[in-house]
Amino acid sequence: MIDEGKALNHLYDEKYVKKQLNEFKALYKEFARNPSSYKRISATRLIPIQASLDQHAESVDCRKGCSYCCNYRVEAYSYEIIALYYHIQAQFKTDLKEQLLSRIQEAANKIAPLDPVSHYKTNIQCPMLLDGVCSVYAVRPMACAAFYSSNSSTCEYQYNNPDDLVTAAAGIPQLNLDTQLEKDIAGFGLDRAKHDNVQYELVTSLLALFDAPSLIKRWKKGRAIFHNRTPG
Repeated sequence: MIDEGKALNHLYDEKYVKKQLNEFKALYKEFARNPSSYKRISATRLIPIQASLDQHAESVDCRKGCSYCCNYRVEAYSYEIIALYYHIQAQFKTDLKEQLLSRIQEAANKIAPLDPVSHYKTNIQCPMLLDGVCSVYAVRPMACAAFYSSNSSTCEYQYNNPDDLVTAAAGIPQLNLDTQLEKDIAGFGLDRAKHDNVQYELVTSLLALFDAPSLIKRWKKGRAIFHNRTPG
């Protein structure tokens, strides 16, 4: 977690960090009051992550339709999961929403008996992946936005060998730092707001919201509403 006033000053401009942190805190407070602002709170971190990826576009091997990584375990902050919930409720027509909910339930059933390590070793397709494309791309979690590869053959290998948790992803050191900073800003902002800054497994948490939307009222009061906490 970054330290306010000392946030990776040896690598990043302190003014940038403080500006981004203040923007996140303001938009987070607005989101807690007004659910319709879910796109804005998502964009506050997704836009700079995408900007970092664009700077390294020639070295990043990710392309639309390549979805190996959409079979991995994803962990997200509560507010990101709630933003996804609002997005699906607002943007999906009834038939597609029913189809998506069925897919979420099916994936959650597969995840339920797995501990986190077993889940990391098991390919379970993200239910939001429809026809090879992310159907919630505009509000996807930071974990998804910041996941990239400079060599898609490494992703293919990891997909075909999910038990291998040792082989490292084909990353770019500076890009790793840039995207991690954006995630840290969100985590630190949540901590300062005295809201839950733990990350949770995405699919089962999203299903919990559809099963019990009243959980959002508890979240607005700063309470933790999910239980599938990521160890460590």
